[in-house]
Amino acid sequence: MNFFILLFISLLFFTSNINISLAQNSSKKPTLIYVFDPLCGWCYGFSPVISKIASSYKDVLSIETVCGGMITDDQIGFIKQKAPFLKKAIALVTQHTGAKFSRYFIDTVMLDSSRIMTSVQSSIAIMICKEMKPESLLSFIEELHKYIYVKGIDMAKDESYLELAKQFLIPEKEFLLKMKNIKYKNAAIKEFNKAEQLGISSFPALLLNNNGKVTVISNGYKSFQEIELSLQLEMKE
Repeated sequence: MNFFILLFISLLFFTSNINISLAQNSSKKPTLIYVFDPLCGWCYGFSPVISKIASSYKDVLSIETVCGGMITDDQIGFIKQKAPFLKKAIALVTQHTGAKFSRYFIDTVMLDSSRIMTSVQSSIAIMICKEMKPESLLSFIEELHKYIYVKGIDMAKDESYLELAKQFLIPEKEFLLKMKNIKYKNAAIKEFNKAEQLGISSFPALLLNNNGKVTVISNGYKSFQEIELSLQLEMKE
């Protein structure tokens, strides 16, 4: 599967059951599994939606995040090679979600022949946040999207994420040491594998684990209203 294509064009709208047995979380509340990628433009646009879901359903749902590993291994490459495709796709994402991509990212980063596009370092940063600031995880992910698509950081360099860590009161020296620690890369790879095992075909995706029964709530971008309707129907059963 070409995961690079999933960066912007995944617009699948369906709800279905999948045959996966997952343990219920210890809180006994149903778990909403959010599968995304920090480089996914649709996930960037979806950030306000998942934040609103988490806030609206905080008393009845637990939220679990899974990094999808969209651009890894042989998908990693120079962003300039995909610039014409990305420019058109960015317009589509903005039109449907309202997400803003900076002129710096579009006019400079996408045309920089030295810039590498990879999900690895940004996913490692998320693993560190999960460990050190789990209560701020969704906010961290939302800001991370902005660091990539608005500030235009060099996503392949560990040091690019230091300002973000500082913003969330994560000690910079400790953060950088963890970025280089294989433990956190392995944690990210474990999540990439989990996303694949869940059978996710597009990002962002939401799956509801209700007492071991896993239902796909969304596989591709959906509005809050569409997701809320699906959640309410599933949670009544």
